[in-house]
Amino acid sequence: MYVGRESNRQVIMDEMAEGPTDHARSCSRDDMSPAGRFLWTFLGTIALVVGIIGLFLPLLPTTPLVLAAAACYLRGSKRMHRMLVGNRLFGKILSDYNAGRGISWKVRITSTTFLWTSLAASFLFFDMPPFVLLVLVLVGVAVSTHICHLPLKSP
Repeated sequence: MYVGRESNRQVIMDEMAEGPTDHARSCSRDDMSPAGRFLWTFLGTIALVVGIIGLFLPLLPTTPLVLAAAACYLRGSKRMHRMLVGNRLFGKILSDYNAGRGISWKVRITSTTFLWTSLAASFLFFDMPPFVLLVLVLVGVAVSTHICHLPLKSP
């Protein structure tokens, strides 16, 4: 049965809104001052912006930063949290990660390919000292290893 995009977004938002974990309850948004909520929202926005930049730069890890943004928004702004988990680009990934469902082959291949293509472009177009090149390769190997060790999502 085909489920439209709006239905998928609602399912994702419902899964994410099932209830906070014990840790999230201890950092409840309702118990914070407006300054505390602003700080969490600000940190979430910074993490999200840097994560989006990480889509285009090989050294900035997008997924952990988007996860951090979701956690910050959970504590700072319900509206921003709903917006992020309902986003068509990040919402499904957040939902799958939180539920422990893993990633698909498509995401695994696309992210690994994009990572190494970005690193190759960095090697070819930027004049960097050998130490930086070594660090880039080590980061690439570490990220590729992490991606390959994530569980595969069942089709």
